[in-house]
Amino acid sequence: MVHPTKVCVLLTLQGSELLVTTYRRKDQEGSKDENGFISIPDSQVTDVIRSEEGTFTVFMPGEPFSYGIQGEEGPTKVKHLLIVLDES
Repeated sequence: MVHPTKVCVLLTLQGSELLVTTYRRKDQEGSKDENGFISIPDSQVTDVIRSEEGTFTVFMPGEPFSYGIQGEEGPTKVKHLLIVLDES
């Protein structure tokens, strides 16, 4: 997903997961959902990072990301909070 105009902060409250940070093809011409996010279907993932309990990751406007990716250790119970920052 991509939010073209907002900074997004993902806080991992419990568990761990992989976050996608780079795709081979960024298709930002798709339609926006009701929250302003653009889906990036059929894009190959090239880079991931591990998000552990208590960490946060900041995604700048236009920077693609995806969360909820299972790591090698198998599924864990993950709770996270996605904060979309407004300009005001």
